[in-house]
Amino acid sequence: MIEYYTEGIVLSRDSRGELDRIVTIYTKELGKVAALTKSSRKITSKVSGHLMPGNAVRLRIVENKTVQAMDALSEKSKCDAKRLLPFLQFLDEVIPQGETDPELWDLITKTISECHLGPETYRQILNFLGFGADEMLCERCKKNEIAHFSLTDIMFLCRGCASILNLRPDEIVKI
Repeated sequence: MIEYYTEGIVLSRDSRGELDRIVTIYTKELGKVAALTKSSRKITSKVSGHLMPGNAVRLRIVENKTVQAMDALSEKSKCDAKRLLPFLQFLDEVIPQGETDPELWDLITKTISECHLGPETYRQILNFLGFGADEMLCERCKKNEIAHFSLTDIMFLCRGCASILNLRPDEIVKI
């Protein structure tokens, strides 16, 4: 059994069975981690309120046969949830599991603490992760005027092609 004490940002949480959840957290030391939280859907759970998407947390993760988030203390984000949740979903989609990067951690925590969640932030993170947003062409028409990134297809699109494809808001981000 290995225990980790780390800081993290809760990206998402999904129900698992009747009482448990899987929580995805981007941590400072471990990168992106999906951890099980036992009985966190019970009304008496002490961990559930701390592991809300967008919260900055200090937590204990135990790795045995599974990865479990055991304890957590949180600080609620000051950002508007309507703008923060799409950003968290974006991070969850583009950041690979288990890859640590102190510079990416600093960029994400600074972005969330300053609530700077505009299109230029999405472009900066895509560039940082090696997608090369500044050099890309539209995947459909090959114009050099990209304005959107499709999360489902992992491709860059111009305004015209993005509107033609009629993608849902959770499938595309403006960059």
